[in-house]
Order: sequence, then structure tokens, then C-alpha cells
Amino acid sequence: MTALADASAAASAVPAPAHGAPTDLPENDPALARLSELVQATYDYMPTALSGYIAGVLVATMLYWNIAPASVMLPWMGAFALMCIVRLFVTLAFRRAAPRTRSEWQRWGQYSNIGTLIAGAMWGATGWVFYGQGVGTIDTGLQQTGLIIIVYTYCAVAIPVLSIQRRLYRTYAALCFLPLVARIALVGDIYHYQLAGELVVIFAFTVLLANRYRAALERAMDLKMQADELAARLRVETLAAEAARREAEIANRAKTQFFTAASHDLRQPLHAMGLFA
Repeated sequence: MTALADASAAASAVPAPAHGAPTDLPENDPALARLSELVQATYDYMPTALSGYIAGVLVATMLYWNIAPASVMLPWMGAFALMCIVRLFVTLAFRRAAPRTRSEWQRWGQYSNIGTLIAGAMWGATGWVFYGQGVGTIDTGLQQTGLIIIVYTYCAVAIPVLSIQRRLYRTYAALCFLPLVARIALVGDIYHYQLAGELVVIFAFTVLLANRYRAALERAMDLKMQADELAARLRVETLAAEAARREAEIANRAKTQFFTAASHDLRQPLHAMGLFA
């Protein structure tokens, strides 16, 4: 959330941007352009994220359908369905809203961040609730391995979109993955302690990767803004040069017309004098 807050705070005194196209923002407005790009990218990614949620729910359902009781499976599926529907409606509302002011971009960014944290908490609850299902009665190694892969996947695939907001990503990843790690450790034997420790190491490296990605993305955004600024300056200089060229052509045309008229006026009396002589 840091990048979003920093960008919105720095943009507090600037004019309103155009919706959905940061290149239409005022050229002297880099903070607001950055804020709008962050929010726009988040909502552009939402259909992909929702498709991923649905795929994850389907895979987890296939893994645990015959293991977890219906009293666990059905409310869990309903909660994810409700979350996906709400986030879809918020995304459609954002596209209709056409935010134009800094406060509007900030508000829609906050809506997206809240939805992201709720999704992370729901995947964390998934790991906590499902990991212990069937333990002690049947061999659930396949289900547990699949559950770990599913939950970790949602930590990793969020890096390209969320890592630019460092606090948001760290909070999301912690909500998503650490409940599963804690649930594994609670099993209480040496194997699960080792597994939990290994997952903590993986989590730490994932956060480090997100930090590296964030730094690279910030450099890319800075370079893009510099390129946009140079392009804008080039457009201004090109327009100025074109205007100067047109003015020079007009001046040359006027000068030519003047000399033509003057030459004609001089030829008339000379011609008359020639006839008189």
C-alpha cells in the first residue's frame, strides 16, 4: 500500500487525469500518472485473478471432495463464489465510474486493496482448514501436497501486480501462506516441523523476489515516464517548429506579393512615359 499512498499523497494538488489512459494525464503530473497506472493495472488484472481463483477452488474441491465433510466444503465454496462475484461487480463499477480526480483514483485503489487482502485471508483459511482433513484416517499425502502448491501459487503469481505496493504484497502473502505453515507445524511431529521450516524459508525467498521485482518495475516505470516526458517535449518542439515554418512561408508569400505589386506599379508610369516619348 506504500506506493499507492505515496503516489496519491504526492499528487494531491494536481489536475484530474483521464480515465483508463495514463498517457492522457497532464505531462507535469508524474505522481498522479503513477497512481492511475497502479490502480488501472490492478483492475485490468482482475479478470485473470478471478479466473485463477475459480481454477484453484475447482482443484481443491477435486482433491478434498471425498475427504472433507460437506459442512466444510459447501460454506467454503460459497464464500469463494461470493468473493468472486463481489470483486467482479467492483471491477465493472470501476470501468463505468471513469475516475478523474486524485481522490477517486485513491478510493478505487483502496477498494482493490481491501479485496486483495480478503482474498489472501480466504486462501490462508483454506490452508488452515483443509490441511488437517482426513489426517489419521486415510493417506492424505496427495491432498496435502496439492494444497501447499495451490496456496503457494497464489503468493507467487501475485508478485507482478502487487509487489509494487510493498506493504500490500507482504500483508497479502502473510495472510495467504503463513496460516498453512502454522497449521503444518501444529501437527507436532519432527517431519511437520521440518516441512514448516522449509516453507518459511520458501516464503522468505518469495518476499525477497517480490522486492527485487518491485525495484525493477519501479525503474521501468521511471524510464517510461522519462520517455513520455521526452516525447511530449518533442511534440511541443515539433509543433513550434511547424508554426515557425508556416509563419516564414506566410511572410515570404507576403513579401513576394509586395514586390510583385510594387513592380507592377512601377511598370505602369514607365510604360506611359514610353508612349509619350
